[in-house]
Amino acid sequence: MTKEITEYLQKEGLEAEFKRLNDDRSTIYSFNDDNHLLQYLKAATGQQSSSGIQAPTEKKISSAKLKQGHEFAQDVRFATLYQPSSQQISETAPGAHNIDEKMMPPSGKDHYWAKMPVGSGNSYFLYQHQFNPPTTDTIPLTFGNPDAPSLIMNQGGLNLGMHIQPTKKKKYKKPIKRSEATYGGLPTVPGQVRGHAFALAQNQISTDDDESTMDTDPRTYTAESDSTQSNGGTSSWRYNQIENAAIKSDLPFTQINHDISVGAMGIAYPSTIFYRRSTPTGYDDLSTDNTGTTNYRDTNKVRPKNVGQQAYQSTMGRTAARYNPYPTPSIHKPGKDFTDAKRHDYPGYMSPPPTPFLSDVEDTEMTVKGSPIPGAKVKLGDGKTGIVTKIIKRYPDQDKTKCLVKIPTETDLPDFGL
Repeated sequence: MTKEITEYLQKEGLEAEFKRLNDDRSTIYSFNDDNHLLQYLKAATGQQSSSGIQAPTEKKISSAKLKQGHEFAQDVRFATLYQPSSQQISETAPGAHNIDEKMMPPSGKDHYWAKMPVGSGNSYFLYQHQFNPPTTDTIPLTFGNPDAPSLIMNQGGLNLGMHIQPTKKKKYKKPIKRSEATYGGLPTVPGQVRGHAFALAQNQISTDDDESTMDTDPRTYTAESDSTQSNGGTSSWRYNQIENAAIKSDLPFTQINHDISVGAMGIAYPSTIFYRRSTPTGYDDLSTDNTGTTNYRDTNKVRPKNVGQQAYQSTMGRTAARYNPYPTPSIHKPGKDFTDAKRHDYPGYMSPPPTPFLSDVEDTEMTVKGSPIPGAKVKLGDGKTGIVTKIIKRYPDQDKTKCLVKIPTETDLPDFGL
């Protein structure tokens, strides 16, 4: 409701009665026109006689239908704010869609992850903000075993974070010695280390390019603080406590680079690095300083005698994670509550219609042109707009997709951002 309408209703003493009708989510009140509504409100507030004033048409909404409408409202709001990115997880790495939701790497600034129905399962898709579009796309990079790949998210040439999955299959990696490493052609910088995504023994091959590996692709690197410096740092500690631990356990870890700046090497230089290690019983979260200012080395006064310096650095990381928790990325799902606190600041944004108006919806199977993904808006032949809710089958040779599309059935329902 616009500011002008609110002020008018307040001036005429009609706001309370209007809100009563509007807030009654179990009933749709239909009026012939604006004047009919005004006359009814004036009669209901005692400002004039109700004689000759027709009551509105009422349509009761069941609790089940109301729930359906609420869920669709979330999908409408998400589709209004976010639409599919041109950059998606490669089809050469189908196993990326099996990554634990709580271990997904970040989507990037003005991007959002969603997990949507495809065939008999669910897949991850990347979406971009429509009212505040990103200046650069986030690009998902996949390496290693296609059925259980490593996923590295890069935006503007910077490694935002990554889900690293060890592989035992030789055909998916090219182990190298340190003397053979190319470091992606990156320059050296005093006090920092060109941090590989994973140990050189796990130098995984790109699922899209057999000639590219984690070592040769500069987009996979993170500038790490040098563990040989006076305070200690990230590099050797990460190799021993995170990378080798993952190889020995054959369990993945996720790294999130936080508060990123462009370092002297031209790659991501995060001030803090978060880690989430998968364990047989759950997760092991750590938060570590990557600026070289935290004294990880001189811990003799507090470190138990039987605990090594790097092991104690891990203990410090776990303690830090309790006060500075691991930032699990948000993942949207169909019908899941979704909002954006700044949505009303975006020029042109329109909220979804009231829930009752979305309660009568249909999931219609249809074949549409192109390769839309769930959450995409599609224009229909009758001029309406629907939202793709599930991909059933793609026909790439015909450039068509069979899918389910959710369509509001109220014939007079405006687009409301759709």
